[in-house]
Amino acid sequence: LIVFLELQNCDRPPLSILATAFPNVETLVLETKEYRWEEIEDMEQLEDLRNQNLAYQEGRMCWTSLRAVTADLVALYAMGLKNPLQFLEIELILELLPTHVELLRTVISTMETKTLLLALPGTPSTPSALFELFRDGLAAPLVLLKLILLFDLRLDPEESLVSGCAISVIPEERLTESSL
Repeated sequence: LIVFLELQNCDRPPLSILATAFPNVETLVLETKEYRWEEIEDMEQLEDLRNQNLAYQEGRMCWTSLRAVTADLVALYAMGLKNPLQFLEIELILELLPTHVELLRTVISTMETKTLLLALPGTPSTPSALFELFRDGLAAPLVLLKLILLFDLRLDPEESLVSGCAISVIPEERLTESSL
């Protein structure tokens, strides 16, 4: 009985294979190959895989045991998961562009989750992109939204120095005296 599944360097496997091979997974961690958005040349292929995964879920209960998912944006979008989750972590290491915002909106609105952790690059475009992302009440179902902004502080391109800050947000309608 496998309840924790971590896949490293996978290239967006079809959901039908994963859900059939590991039906009792509660926690899924997907570490896909390192992609730069510019390198994803075939959006049509990504859309095709997402549509296959969505079609697979039609009319069947798929991964009802799944409670937590950690993955990059491309993997999550391609998986097309519709499961309600307790915890969803999405990492995006590139600049948050309008295309990313739309993909994030799609993923977040499709997967009902209670806790969302977003690890995003701390770039000048991030605040306005976050505003765009959560407009129209997208965060309303959340109990907790945690943002981690990553800042690249390298002075020398050969160094590896990344710093970050975390911000926890509880939607106003979820505030109670006990949460303060």
